[in-house]
Amino acid sequence: MSRPFHFKSFSIQHERCAMKVSTDGILLGAWASAPMAGAILDIGTGTGLIALMTAQRTQGQLPITALELDAEAAAQAVENVAASPWPDSVTVIRGDIRTWREKKGFQQILSNPPYFSNSLKASGTARNLARHNDTLSFAELMQAVDDLAAPSAGFYCILPVASAEQLLVEGEKIGWLPAKRCDVRTGPEKDIIRALLCLEKRVQSCVHSTLTIHSSTGEYSPEFVSLTKAFYLKMPD
Repeated sequence: MSRPFHFKSFSIQHERCAMKVSTDGILLGAWASAPMAGAILDIGTGTGLIALMTAQRTQGQLPITALELDAEAAAQAVENVAASPWPDSVTVIRGDIRTWREKKGFQQILSNPPYFSNSLKASGTARNLARHNDTLSFAELMQAVDDLAAPSAGFYCILPVASAEQLLVEGEKIGWLPAKRCDVRTGPEKDIIRALLCLEKRVQSCVHSTLTIHSSTGEYSPEFVSLTKAFYLKMPD
């Protein structure tokens, strides 16, 4: 049984979720800009982590819809939201982003999407759905974003580098271009392993940055501490 993951302001139970709390989700929740107004959508919320990080950053003042396909994960996200300081800010909905169109005009959309394609699969249907894009292609994801977003919305996601390039191709086909990109490596001499992306429709240029998680001595880097210290218990205020 997985132990709960405790953050400074909330805790995440994740034993019933195929995908547990991960550095990817924490990076995305901390890196995405916190909007000043408008509704927010978290696609594939899983445990509810990114939705709750966003609720913390917006002080529970903006409505957040957390959409999840898997029944067990959706139920656990409901419990995590109910136990958080922002139970009235986040609404968890069990639904399929390929067909769900109950609301539109979201000012911000976030997703830590499945990204494995044509690769060996782990045992367990729920984990496969969470990790593999067989049931949600990048073309389908970007079309859903296009359908649900407000004209000036930003779409934030995190992906391995090769998958990020595939998503960027699909986004460009329908007018979504990178406004911000942060390449992530685990250490100073390591290869880039993840890309944090912000796509928008009205883009003049892309702001490109790099984040290194650990310093050469193995400790968390100053920039990683600065990005995540509002959430991690182990980080100084």
